[in-house]
Amino acid sequence: MMKGGKTMENIFTKRSGREFIEREVEEDKVEKLLRAAMQTNYAGSEQPWEFIVVKDKKVLSEISAMEEHLEVLKDSSCAVVVLTDMRKLFSPDNWHQDMAAAVQNMLLEATNQGLEAVWLGVAPVEARMDFMIDYFDLPENIMPFGVVPVGYFEDECNVFVDRFDSSKVHYNQW
Repeated sequence: MMKGGKTMENIFTKRSGREFIEREVEEDKVEKLLRAAMQTNYAGSEQPWEFIVVKDKKVLSEISAMEEHLEVLKDSSCAVVVLTDMRKLFSPDNWHQDMAAAVQNMLLEATNQGLEAVWLGVAPVEARMDFMIDYFDLPENIMPFGVVPVGYFEDECNVFVDRFDSSKVHYNQW
C-alpha cells in the first residue's frame, strides 16, 4: 500500500509515456493497476467499472489504427480499455468523472510500479466510442471511457517539473 509521501512523489513525477520499449509488463503489475482503479471512491459505492486487458499485438495495432492519437497503443506492452456498466450507476450523469478517477489511480500506480502509461480518451467522442463498441462487441449497457497503454520506457522520465502557478488560485471569489 502506498504511503502519503510516495503518493505525493508519484503525483509530482508522473509523466505520460508515449514511447515504449519492447518489454512485457508482468501480470502482477497489471493486477496492481486494476486494483488501484478499483479502489476509487464512487457515489453510492456503485463500482461501475469493467476492464479489458489487451496484450495481443494484433489487437493493439488494430485499435491504434482507429485514430492518430491512439497510435501509441501499437508499441505498448499492453493496454487497459476502461469501461462503464451503465446499469450500475447511481448517478448516470457523472460517469465520466467517476471513470476519470479510476484512470488517474491507474496512472499513479503505473508510476509507483516503474511503468509508463498514458490516458487516451475515448468518451465522449461518439465516433471513438462507436469504434470500441463495435470492435469489442460490447453489450449495450457497457460504455467505453478510455484506453491506458502501459509499458516500460527506455529512460526514466519521472522527473519533477513544478507546474504550480499561484496566479491560477483564487480565494473566495474570482
